[in-house]
Amino acid sequence: MTTSENLNILPMESEYKIIRPFNKENNEATIIATIARMNPPTPGHLLLVKTMILAAAQNNLTQINIILSHSVDSDENPLDCQTKAYLFLSLMVDRLKQKLSEEEHDLAEKIKNVNVLILCMNESFEEEVSQINSKTTPILKAINYILFKFYMYPREGLTLKLFVGDDRDYSKFLGPSLEKKLAPVKFEQMQLTRPSMSSYKTMNYEQLASLNVDSIPVEAMSASLLRNLVKCRLSGKFKEVMQRAYLEDPEIDELYELLTDVIKEDKGINIGGGKKRRRSKRKRTNRKKRITKKKRRKSRK
Repeated sequence: MTTSENLNILPMESEYKIIRPFNKENNEATIIATIARMNPPTPGHLLLVKTMILAAAQNNLTQINIILSHSVDSDENPLDCQTKAYLFLSLMVDRLKQKLSEEEHDLAEKIKNVNVLILCMNESFEEEVSQINSKTTPILKAINYILFKFYMYPREGLTLKLFVGDDRDYSKFLGPSLEKKLAPVKFEQMQLTRPSMSSYKTMNYEQLASLNVDSIPVEAMSASLLRNLVKCRLSGKFKEVMQRAYLEDPEIDELYELLTDVIKEDKGINIGGGKKRRRSKRKRTNRKKRITKKKRRKSRK
């Protein structure tokens, strides 16, 4: 889809569909995947995807898999999954692959041949793949879809390498779930360090307004930072950040407009919020202690 010549880059949903790779005979033993919200997608997310593409190319793998959450609400999840998957993320990834193939001459052809599968977690995978249990979790449905559809599952010797930021930990529930399958899938969680991310995502209006975007490490460019820039209506800063995600100005303007339609203006963000949250937490803790003491006194009686 060419969008640079068209300011209206959001056609009706039925008019844009990402074409999934067709590869039922993939006998590769390693599956590279990530699970994320990406709401909205940021240069930090693109760094994660870049790491996955390079890992695939370096290990002669032909596919990476991105599983996106489908939740939509006013602040934390302003964009629906189709918008994230079929428009902005696919544009970013296509341009990232082109850039990478120009920079990594020895891997250029392998990078171009890496398929990027993007899935929304709420898709009806069990309707397409009958082996999927409709009662399992959305995450496992998506992973099972990938395994059955593209990796000739079930078979022994498969390893799922899950690439995530160090603010996420899927190993405690996803790893055990996968390793209990009839044909076990080995699970490895690959952590991408995101130092200083928290310091940028908690900035207040004055700090964000005076922020030098060029000084922000790419890995620290989180969705929280982007959403806060939208809350503060700092469109110029928002554009500077998203230019590092290979989006063109008309696309960035459209994305910003989509976000402002959902996210309310709030120039008082992160002022006193931490203290209030700590006070509330103390109140809840103290209340639990009082309830526990009352129960003990009753039991003694």
